[in-house]
Formats: sequence, structure tokens, C-alpha cells
Amino acid sequence: NKKDNDAPGSRYVTRMIPIQATCYTSIEEIQLTCKALIEKFLMPHGTTTSSRTSNVDADDTTGPPPLTFAIKLKRRACDNVTRDEIVKVVGDEVSAMKHGGSQWQVNLNNPQFTILIEICKTLCGMSVIENYQSFSKFNISAARDSTDD
Repeated sequence: NKKDNDAPGSRYVTRMIPIQATCYTSIEEIQLTCKALIEKFLMPHGTTTSSRTSNVDADDTTGPPPLTFAIKLKRRACDNVTRDEIVKVVGDEVSAMKHGGSQWQVNLNNPQFTILIEICKTLCGMSVIENYQSFSKFNISAARDSTDD
């Protein structure tokens, strides 16, 4: 008996990795790619970069609640850059943005946005995903099992 649900299923695929942009695995390329992704996918959520002017007073604490983010990094066969270098560069790019009058906050357990970075040898794939946890980390089997309940 096949259960009828909305979650996708596949016989040969267990996990899908969303990639919105690719670049060469170097700190400079990762920084440029990250900045482009942030401008495209996070800026529409009411954020402005610190270099732009803001109408929010610096002492005003009644602004919107801070948005949260996490960085998920997976490296395979890569010696060019270290995990710490990548996390620092990406974190600095996100921190340079303002949301209303407040900074973004790191939330590793349940972030609103996840910056997913997959590195394999000299190729780096990046994406910005809203509510990453709700997609069962793109594990098709886990997503299907969660809808069977």
C-alpha cells in the first residue's frame, strides 16, 4: 500500500543540495559570491547594508526584532581554505547588513535563514535558504517520513 502524501519520494536520490551560485574555492571568490547572494536573497527582507543611510535612530530600540542566521558548511577534499576563514568571511558579510536598527543574530538551532556552503575540491556552491530546518535539511527520506505521521 502506497501512502498518499505531498512529500517527494525517490528511489535513487536521498538528499538534494540546493545551489544558487557557484565559484572557485578561494576566500576572495567566496566573499564576492556571498555578497551577491546576500544582496539578492536577504536584502528583500527589509535589510540595508551599513554603507547605506538608514532612517532609524541609533538609540531607537523599538525597531523590528533581529533576524537570525546560521552558516552550514560542508567541505570535501579541500585544502585551499580553512573552515574558520570561510565562516569569518561569510559572517562578516552578513554582519555588515542592518535589519531596521539592529544587527543580525546567529542562531544555530533554529535560524530564520541558513547560508549553505558546499565545497568539493576547488568548486564552491552557495545558497541562502529560509527555514532550512523545515525542509528536513533537504533529506528526501526524512521529509517523506515526517509527513507520514
